[in-house]
Amino acid sequence: MSYQAILGRRLNLNHVNLGFSGNGRGEAAVARAVAEIDAAAFVLDFAQNNSDTDSLSQVYDPFIGILRERHPETPVVAITPIYAAAEATGSRKNEQMRALIRKVVSKRIAAGDLHLQLVEGTDLLGPFRVDGLVDGTHPNDLGFQWMAEGLAERLRKVLGL
Repeated sequence: MSYQAILGRRLNLNHVNLGFSGNGRGEAAVARAVAEIDAAAFVLDFAQNNSDTDSLSQVYDPFIGILRERHPETPVVAITPIYAAAEATGSRKNEQMRALIRKVVSKRIAAGDLHLQLVEGTDLLGPFRVDGLVDGTHPNDLGFQWMAEGLAERLRKVLGL
């Protein structure tokens, strides 16, 4: 019931989910391994696996750069972090990560990367959909369903389906 599996069924596509259960932080070695995959599109959703914005800032742009070396025209969809209940109590971590991702994506698009798109995670699972979080941070089946619904049309368009 992950959003990736739901999308695979909905769009009738094979998918590879490299979810590392919190351990995929965007390291260069992971980016090089991902770049070996001959994918129709790449969806980046690993920001929250990083402990803070500083660690994300060290890997996010280089990760995309490694993908682009091998796949200059393959669509890349960058998702900012979804809502987390800690934000209601003042945590700024996710918003800072969102700002960083927006900045990286905007800079790359301005430099000519026409195959890179941004999706706001809070549009998929935001503060008015906390019923979609199992523990205040991780999506449950309902949250994954909402995320899949929010991504389906975007991916159809990106993939020309």
